[in-house]
Amino acid sequence: MASAIVNADVRRAARARLARAVVSGLVGAIGLVSSGACKGPTPAAAPRDATPPDAGAAAPPPSSNATADEPGGDTVRPVYPLDSKPPLPLAEEYCNAVKETVRKRRGECCPRVGAMALTGECTRTLSSALRSGAVTLEKADVDACAAAFVAYTTGCDWVTSTGEPTVPACLGIIKGTLKDGAVCRSSLECEEGLRCQGLGATRPGRCAPPLARGYCNIATDSLATFTSQTDVDRRHPECTGVCSRRQCREIAAGAVCTATFECGPKAYCVAGKCARGAPPGVGQPCTDACVSSARCLKGHCVAVKAAGESCEDDAECRSRCSSGDGGNPRQCAGDCPIMLPARLPAKQR
Repeated sequence: MASAIVNADVRRAARARLARAVVSGLVGAIGLVSSGACKGPTPAAAPRDATPPDAGAAAPPPSSNATADEPGGDTVRPVYPLDSKPPLPLAEEYCNAVKETVRKRRGECCPRVGAMALTGECTRTLSSALRSGAVTLEKADVDACAAAFVAYTTGCDWVTSTGEPTVPACLGIIKGTLKDGAVCRSSLECEEGLRCQGLGATRPGRCAPPLARGYCNIATDSLATFTSQTDVDRRHPECTGVCSRRQCREIAAGAVCTATFECGPKAYCVAGKCARGAPPGVGQPCTDACVSSARCLKGHCVAVKAAGESCEDDAECRSRCSSGDGGNPRQCAGDCPIMLPARLPAKQR
């Protein structure tokens, strides 16, 4: 399935949501919640099609991160337990491909800035899911994923100041086996098309179809976050339509839009209207989304330019269009955070 790459403002918004999920997932994963957590019964999960008790009320929606006390105790535990079991080799291979490859190459391109990766959490959660049989992962898919990341990180023009998307070859290869109604710890554990509803960092949910109405965008999916499965909403949609202001609502095909996120996870905003199907390709009209090898520029998808090629707009490049200081022509180049990169090839400086 083709993967869309959106413009800078949309990418930053998506990465901000991902960052919040990482922080919330880490809190549950490393057990920062003390043993003095309040005792009491865990609130029951809302029905699949639940609506707020008072649509006009200003009260916040129920939190999906409510702690689940164990019988006779008050210890808070993450859904993927901290145990002494050795990591599975296949999980290590996958996480090294999507985490360590990027970390090492980013460190080489931006040595003064450094780089980090949550490789250990990726390996731990994925090993647990594989060991339980809730997900499957094929060696051939992992090898293809690793090769794709090596190719993607060649040179330094892929580096951005806000992070990198997961390459298409690595998306969707962690396949869920759990059916409707099964207890789940991640939407990735559910069969494609089902969502782990009611999920939190310390509380499992249940696999269920997307919601027509009800609360949304309040869950923490540790496995999807740590394994960088950034298209989890497309493969395991939370709503039948779109999640807007933490409420599922329907959206008709052809509805007017200004950005792809307004159209839901299975549609794109094309020329100002929501359209289902594959994202537009090179030369086709667009609003903010195109296939992974293109960018949306002035209403049409254009092929991404390589490092060193002349440019006028960041949207033409994988990362950014350099400023052209000192009378030099503007060129596509990498974009290290905080300070300029120290080891970019000469033609990109």
